[in-house]
Amino acid sequence: IVGEAKTGYFEQMGGRIPAGRIARLADIAPAYLYLMQNEFMTGETVHIDGGQRLV
Repeated sequence: IVGEAKTGYFEQMGGRIPAGRIARLADIAPAYLYLMQNEFMTGETVHIDGGQRLV
């Protein structure tokens, strides 16, 4: 996906999830840091999807 088609695609996808937008790096980074800093956590899946799994 390139150019304007790419922008339109992401806007369309963002409108389909409860958060109303796609994830930004600022949304993902805290979860990544949490997983990397906790030595006792193993094999966990964290869904950072703006509520898409609820739809």
